[in-house]
Amino acid sequence: MPRLAEIQDRLATLQAEFDGITAGGEVTPEAAERAAELSGRIAEARDSLVAEAAAVQRENERMAAEAAAHPQEALRDAAELIFGARDAFRGIEPGWSTSVPTADLARATRMVRNAVSGLEVPHRYDYDLPEPIAPVMGFLSTLPHGLTDGHETYYQSPVLTNAAAGWVSGDKPESSLTWTQATAHIETIAHQMPVAKQTVRRYRQLENTIVGALLLGLEIVKNRYAVSGSNSSGIVGARNMTGTLTYTKTAEDKNIRDVAMEMAMRIRLATGFAPNYVVVSPQTLTKARKAKDQNGRYMYPEIVYEGKIDGMTVVEDQEMHIVTSSEVEGQTVTTESDAMGVYFSGACSWNTADPDEVEIGLVDKQFIQNAYTILAEGTHALKVTFPAAFCWCASV
Repeated sequence: MPRLAEIQDRLATLQAEFDGITAGGEVTPEAAERAAELSGRIAEARDSLVAEAAAVQRENERMAAEAAAHPQEALRDAAELIFGARDAFRGIEPGWSTSVPTADLARATRMVRNAVSGLEVPHRYDYDLPEPIAPVMGFLSTLPHGLTDGHETYYQSPVLTNAAAGWVSGDKPESSLTWTQATAHIETIAHQMPVAKQTVRRYRQLENTIVGALLLGLEIVKNRYAVSGSNSSGIVGARNMTGTLTYTKTAEDKNIRDVAMEMAMRIRLATGFAPNYVVVSPQTLTKARKAKDQNGRYMYPEIVYEGKIDGMTVVEDQEMHIVTSSEVEGQTVTTESDAMGVYFSGACSWNTADPDEVEIGLVDKQFIQNAYTILAEGTHALKVTFPAAFCWCASV
């Protein structure tokens, strides 16, 4: 729907041309024909202006009604979610604990509100800002999140043994489906941090410690477990999951776009799913963004400007930058490589048994040292229902 200002500008342009034709006295037949055409377009623009003004009025009324249904006091930031209202805050003491709803907290830390209506407004969140509370934008953030009661046994996608063939007599060919039983093990992810007693009396400083360090640290490690976890009795990451597809870059693959397209094709052939994400290391993506042809033009504008490869959204994740160490003739040799993953995000889910929780207490001599320890932990599981919806390339 055109904006009011655009319609007004168009109307002013048409009116000026019409006035220029009719202001000179005698008018030629051609000019008269043009003036008649302009008169019709002016009338049409005026009708559009009235309709647009009415639409704006309706939208204002809708926003006002929605604002009335969302009182300002209900819109809380991260600190209010954790500690309550600042005016009532008197610090926290040993034994204090809170369960942090991760989704609500992430929403609060990214919240941008219209100052008048209090409603959320469209915005672009810049993940490159050095904000301590900036949410992790990696592999884990692309997965569906759910709940679980504990270790969960489930069946992964069946494998079809297709024996269909022409038949004339006797027993008809028999096909079969083989279901693979799997278990999504839960695993507790936790860490603790000593803080000064003075810190736990300060509302915003304590918020920065909990949200910007403890909970952000949990998110980083949860993402690492989701990608490359290797605990046989806990979380097995998607990259180590049995049944996922692999691809090896060939001489015909000139860039990461070629590799991604080949991997996507394998997933479509194996599962019928259309992959919707490509996960690469920041190093790999930076090379692709900087690549230029001999005339200095960017070679992959879809990657540079839209953040997509062959229609799939690009996700940066440092877990794709792999560093390995080995002993060679008594010397430690470090090797670095960059992997790539293509996947359909609906093929798995990140499930929570115990939501991320923050607790405070005393350890050892902290009572006489004016210090406390803050603990953050949560228990989660990764459930991969369709392993073949993931394809991994070890080095691009």
